[in-house]
Amino acid sequence: MTLTMSPVLVWLSFSSINMWVVILSGFNFYHDYFSSKLYPVDSSEEFDFIVVGSGSAGSVVANRLSRNNRVFLLEAGGDPIHLHTIPGLAPDLLHRPQIDWIHKSLPQKDTLKAHVEQVSRWPRGKALGGSSNLNYMLYVRSHPLDYDNWANITGDPTWSYENVLPFFKKSNDYHGHFYNEKHYGQTGYGTLRVEELKWNPLKNCFINAGKQMGYPYIDLNGPQSSGFCELEVNQKNGERCGTFQAFVRPILHRENLVISRYSQATKAIPNKYSLQEGM
Repeated sequence: MTLTMSPVLVWLSFSSINMWVVILSGFNFYHDYFSSKLYPVDSSEEFDFIVVGSGSAGSVVANRLSRNNRVFLLEAGGDPIHLHTIPGLAPDLLHRPQIDWIHKSLPQKDTLKAHVEQVSRWPRGKALGGSSNLNYMLYVRSHPLDYDNWANITGDPTWSYENVLPFFKKSNDYHGHFYNEKHYGQTGYGTLRVEELKWNPLKNCFINAGKQMGYPYIDLNGPQSSGFCELEVNQKNGERCGTFQAFVRPILHRENLVISRYSQATKAIPNKYSLQEGM
């Protein structure tokens, strides 16, 4: 039996991304709206921590803190839509007001000559998981010397690469090509999936070209030097694995965590000691 799709259906499916973003985002919004009416949050309830924003950092913070503390998580957007899970649609999901803040730079005088009105767009995710829903999923830790330099500039040795490395390892569920205990040792907390691209037809051509020019084959996130290597990505079985999928979705029903979607903090409320005690 052979299954075929009409070219018209294929065209409609992929030419109407904006329509599907509106439909799926609207569904999430009204689902949350009616759920909040049926199960309202007690406004007098007290929490140990209030986390404002469930972006790439806030999602991790909420996950870690809510293990042993009552946490209230505010997020201006809702749940990611299903299109977010498809890596190939990443370019088509940028600059959509339902899921992207669409920040822009000021018009520039001497740069951005090829941009409309010399303005640069800065996509920022508006959903649980933040901009990890919009990025191209490349897993890049940056160079170890960057962290050592931050430690020197701030005078704070906790920023050195050797001190932040355990936190990378703690978060990772590593299934890439370069596993070694020093850089990728597994822990029981690792949920951020890192794996090789499932389909990468130019990989060998790219790496062999580098070797012909005298460059070594390296691990991009290991003890870095100049060289060539294949890409490793935050995906799980070919689907996006951002901070929502890794840190928020597994704990949606955790009793210690309360999530308020489509909510923005407008003011921090200090107590008599000038410490923030509410939003």
